[in-house]
Amino acid sequence: MLRKLLVASVFGAVCVSSAAAQIKVSFAGQCAKPDIVNSIPIAGNPRHAYAISQAKCTFTRPNEADGAKSASAIGWTSDELRGDSDRFRGYFEETWSDGGRILYRYEGMGSFKDGAFQSADETWSVFRASGARRGLRGRGTCKVKATADGGVSFECEGELQRSARAPRKPKAAPPAAQ
Repeated sequence: MLRKLLVASVFGAVCVSSAAAQIKVSFAGQCAKPDIVNSIPIAGNPRHAYAISQAKCTFTRPNEADGAKSASAIGWTSDELRGDSDRFRGYFEETWSDGGRILYRYEGMGSFKDGAFQSADETWSVFRASGARRGLRGRGTCKVKATADGGVSFECEGELQRSARAPRKPKAAPPAAQ
């Protein structure tokens, strides 16, 4: 009986601490036209290809947590293009104003019209975080749209959770005695 009570107490404490550590996030930005693109057509079907790309990104509405903001990002994507549809996955690394970094893994489906990208829906999850962001976990969704310059704009939302291993924001040192 004591063991069941202890397990229930620990479970309750974990649930309370997890709920308190959730951070709702909402961020938006733009990625320039990819600076590196490689495409390989699949033989026998001119509308079927694999592609990889890399693009630099900026934020119009930065991600914010613990008094810091996402400052810049870079994205790497692999695509399977079939006609007017695109199945993709990739990684997106944010660099934060306090030096921390978050590497997200994402995947989704996109659409093309007359060979030009139109829009996509994707899901993301935190793959790894470092510096002041170390220990963050989370997931969310993004809406992606083509821009006139060949890049994309994105609007994302989701939740981050701070794991027990994550460093906490340091407390201010007490005033020195005189």
